[in-house]
Amino acid sequence: MGRSILAIGLLAGACHAQTILPQIADGGNWTTAIVLVNTTASTATGSLIFFQDTANGTTLGTTVAWNPPFLEVSSTLNLSVPAGGTLFLHTAGTAATLTQGWGEVTGSAGLSAYAIYTYESYAGRPNQDGTSQATASSTRILVPFDATTGYSTGVAVVNPTGLTETISVNLQTDAGAISQATLPALPANGQLAFSMATQFPAVAGHRGLAEFYDVRGQLSIAAFRINPTIALTSLPVVLTSGSPVIGGTSQGSLPQYSQIVFSNFTSNAPGLAGITVNTPMPGGAFGSGTAGGSTGSGSSPLNYEAQWSNLVLNGSTLTFSALATGVSEMFDSKGNAAPISSGTLTITLGGALATNGISTGTATGTIALFSSLGSVSGSFNANYTAE
Repeated sequence: MGRSILAIGLLAGACHAQTILPQIADGGNWTTAIVLVNTTASTATGSLIFFQDTANGTTLGTTVAWNPPFLEVSSTLNLSVPAGGTLFLHTAGTAATLTQGWGEVTGSAGLSAYAIYTYESYAGRPNQDGTSQATASSTRILVPFDATTGYSTGVAVVNPTGLTETISVNLQTDAGAISQATLPALPANGQLAFSMATQFPAVAGHRGLAEFYDVRGQLSIAAFRINPTIALTSLPVVLTSGSPVIGGTSQGSLPQYSQIVFSNFTSNAPGLAGITVNTPMPGGAFGSGTAGGSTGSGSSPLNYEAQWSNLVLNGSTLTFSALATGVSEMFDSKGNAAPISSGTLTITLGGALATNGISTGTATGTIALFSSLGSVSGSFNANYTAE
């Protein structure tokens, strides 16, 4: 990605907590300095490990273990910082080509850090020099951007988990236009660095806000604005959680999927055969959920069908709380029908997500349907396919 993204800092909080450095760079005129600061009256320790982005790999975002060349130390494990002291670590910056990636730190309580990044434009002159704080991981992160003429915003997104993650993006420009997108699936420990206008052409020529979120895992982001003189500064990102806010809550948390199909149920609700759930489409329009199957008790089996008109998404949990009128009925063995008076359906998605726009995994949930003919209720485990 060249000069659009550079270095990152970190902030270590709780004792031995993991902190993410979404972007680190060395070579190609870039150098990075990481400064560890011990804010306590006792010696602090910390370890940093790094992952190098292998952009030429077979899978976009793949990383490998990386040992950036620091001038002061040969290893970044078990570093000691004296009470009230600091430790500076500078990359060599002598390589002709840029190497970039990300890192993580574990450290004592009270150990904080930041990064100083430098770009030498010519003849060893440090044309750019600045600092940046890091962000922790979160399920949802808000990122301001500036893609107006002469300006660009570079973003580094990291998946610090051990599973492939699908990250969704809601975008709102200063003109009020709203759009949705999905990043390429990021493998475990993966990183993706890009220019906002290149990755999302709809924002070109505009300022605005981007909302990155992962319905199941965690992500970490660093962002930088580059001005017409190629000077850059870090942009503050906002860590948050819960349902997305751009475009209204009706968008839910899975706008990248038009349909989720559940199959291979194992349930303690007799006869529960299968469920198809249509998630909200991009733009915020609700789909519907349909449950079908049969249940029986003794010699009086019941067939049932139900359709929901109200879907709420909270993280990876889908909750259907309102039955559509006129289409929700139960039938006994003689074909007699009765309206379903009430019902609920809750599904939590889990498991690993696949690439190529199709995701698969496991799901758990509960279902309850009630009518004058009887009721069906229970919990279930299932497989799902989303596309």
